[in-house]
Amino acid sequence: MMNDESSRIDSRGNGFNSPLKYSSEILKMIAGEKGSNNQRGWTIDGVFENEAIEHYEPIQSGYAFRLKGMSTVVTVTLTPNAETGWVDYKLSHYIKTPEQMSKYVPSRQSGDYLEYALQRGVTTITDFYKIAVRNGHIPDDSWLIANS
Repeated sequence: MMNDESSRIDSRGNGFNSPLKYSSEILKMIAGEKGSNNQRGWTIDGVFENEAIEHYEPIQSGYAFRLKGMSTVVTVTLTPNAETGWVDYKLSHYIKTPEQMSKYVPSRQSGDYLEYALQRGVTTITDFYKIAVRNGHIPDDSWLIANS
């Protein structure tokens, strides 16, 4: 679902117009030093083969995506954790749909390899989105709450 140059998300996840830049840590992970040939089941493309996602792009520190029917860009920042050997993720937004009492904040924001950390971050948002849409709610940007 990646689009042409005119629709890219910039390195801060703001908009869709800047060229992409990668940090050396992310390049190392993508090149295979941390899981790109992981044999563990998740792939980058597999993470984004999700009915809730309209568009996604790699950014300097991870990935950015937009949900169907929404204009807000959500970023998943990926950071190798030298202490644990895992990959931590940070979301730019959390989600609170009409089906939820409060926003969902995951208790463990990491995965043991890049693709799994990315999958955990993305599905933190998309799982609740899909439930709300399935129950008849129209997607709204107000569902996304900035992570401060």
